[in-house]
Amino acid sequence: MIRTVVFDYGGTITFGARTAPSRPVDPFAAAALHVLHRLGLRLLLASNTLEMQDRRPALKIAGVDHLFYEVFQSHLMGIAKPDPEFYRRVLTAAQGTPGQVLWVGNSLKKDVVEPACHGIRTALVRPEGLHQGERLPNGAILIAQIGVLPRLLTEQEK
Repeated sequence: MIRTVVFDYGGTITFGARTAPSRPVDPFAAAALHVLHRLGLRLLLASNTLEMQDRRPALKIAGVDHLFYEVFQSHLMGIAKPDPEFYRRVLTAAQGTPGQVLWVGNSLKKDVVEPACHGIRTALVRPEGLHQGERLPNGAILIAQIGVLPRLLTEQEK
């Protein structure tokens, strides 16, 4: 049973050009985050950031900042994904076993392969699917966008 969902930021809950300094939260992602929160899931954000980046203003503008129990930003932590310590710290905040955590992101290595090495369940967000030569680890799921998560997680509970 999933109790905590950890989200990457860029390319996972955002839209817009990768070069934009602060990509806005996708309204469809914001709607899904509200549903997941209402379902009683603990939501965390775990993002690799540069010193001048702060994800919190964009979360506030989108009206989802209060939904996140904790926001992990690598530049403030002094470590970044895929450092194992990054995942350990997030797991501590998840307050459950690794199998009760779903890590959701768009990087196969940083958001799927590495968290899976820690026993965390994973979902790769890729509207275009896997790239040539890529394979998901056992148990990982592929989704086009996070809007499908509320349905997937509630179906899992049945």
